[in-house]
Amino acid sequence: MFDNIQTEDSIMQEFYNAEQTEKENTSECALPLESLMVLACEKEEVQHSKRNILLKQISWKGLRSVKLKNNTRVTYEVATFEALRKKVRIEEDELK
Repeated sequence: MFDNIQTEDSIMQEFYNAEQTEKENTSECALPLESLMVLACEKEEVQHSKRNILLKQISWKGLRSVKLKNNTRVTYEVATFEALRKKVRIEEDELK
């Protein structure tokens, strides 16, 4: 009765189109992405083994600050999503 009624396609479309808005900080932007990924895994649209890679790709791609992307590029290329999220938050604080 209280299950999510979004289709697999709409969940993935929302996930791939996610971007950081002007009013959001990086933490606020990452939470909806993770929620969408949980839904996608529950509906077996995404294999659990690909969860980390997709979260990392889409969260980094959706950052609005080019400077923030440049400062975290190396971490994006070699680290996990959790490590990237932490590095982005640190860099975001330093840029303020």
